[in-house]
Amino acid sequence: MSSEFVFNNARIKSMEAKLMSAQSAQRLLECKNLDALEHALADMGFSLEEGFEKMFVTEEKKQREFLDEFNVGGALDALILLKFDLVNIKKLLKAKLSSKPYPEIAVEGIFKADELVCAIESDEPDKVLSGFGDPIKFLRKNAEDGKCSPHLIDSLMDKAMYAYCFSRLKKKDKLMREYLVRNVDFVNLDSFLRCKRLALSANFYHEGYIEGGRLKLDDAYGESDEKLKERIKGFELEEEALKTLDSGNIAAFETACDNALFAYWKGMKNELFEVAPIVAYYMSKVAELKVAKVIVAGVKNGVESELIRERLRDVYA
Repeated sequence: MSSEFVFNNARIKSMEAKLMSAQSAQRLLECKNLDALEHALADMGFSLEEGFEKMFVTEEKKQREFLDEFNVGGALDALILLKFDLVNIKKLLKAKLSSKPYPEIAVEGIFKADELVCAIESDEPDKVLSGFGDPIKFLRKNAEDGKCSPHLIDSLMDKAMYAYCFSRLKKKDKLMREYLVRNVDFVNLDSFLRCKRLALSANFYHEGYIEGGRLKLDDAYGESDEKLKERIKGFELEEEALKTLDSGNIAAFETACDNALFAYWKGMKNELFEVAPIVAYYMSKVAELKVAKVIVAGVKNGVESELIRERLRDVYA
C-alpha cells in the first residue's frame, strides 16, 4: 500500500457525484433530435456554446489536463499516457513512410510531438524512444523496399508498446500487470474474430499477435470453431466471444471488452491506497465522451436507439 494516492483519491471521491449515471445516459438515448440532445448535455455540464464538435475537443483537453494533475509519481505513464504516444507515432510514421507531411498532433502523451519526429528521423531512435528503435528501423527498411503497410505499422507499434509497458512494471504493480494481461487477451481475441470474419490470411493475423496474455491464440488461426471454443472455455468474455463467432458483430464484442476493462478498475474505486480510483474516474470520463459521441452521431444520422445502445460503453455510476 502507498499513502501517495490518498489525497488525490479523496479528491476523486468528491468529484464522483458529477459523473454521468446510467439514468443520464438513458435520458440522452431518449432524445429524438439534436435540440433535445443539446439541452440534455448542457444539463449534464457539457459546454455547447460552439457546437458538438467543439464540445468534444474541449472535453478531450480537460481529460488530458486531469492526467497531468493526478499522475502521482508517473503512475499513469505506461498505463494511460503511452497510448497517446502510440496513436501519435503511428500517425507520424504513416506520414513519413508514405512521403507525406507530418500531421498536427492535438494531444501529446509522455513525449512531445517533436521528440517523436526526432525518433523517427534519427539513426538511433532508441535513444529517444526506448524499446521502439528496432521496429522503427525495420519499418523504414521495409518502406525502402516497398513492403510497408499501415497494418504493419500498427502491429509493430502495438507490440512495442505492450512490451514497453510490461518492462516498466515493478513487483508492486500487480493491479497494472493484471490490467495489461487482460488488455492483451482482449486485443488478441478481437483481432482473431475480426480476421476470421473477414477471411484474412494467417500471416495478417500473426503480424498483429501480441505476447503477454494468458489466452494463447498464437497458433489457433485456421483451427475449427470447435477448437477455438475449447481454447476460450472459462475465459472472462467467453459468452460474448461465442456470440460474435456466430453473429460477426465485432462492435458489440469491442464494447464488451471496454466494459470489462472499465469494470476491473471500477470494482476497486474505493481502494484509497491504490491508483485504481484515479484510473476508474478517468476511464469514466472517457466513457462519458464516447457515449455522447455515439448518441450525437446516431441522432444526426437517424439511427434507431436500440442500435445506438449496442455501441454504448458502461458509465461510472
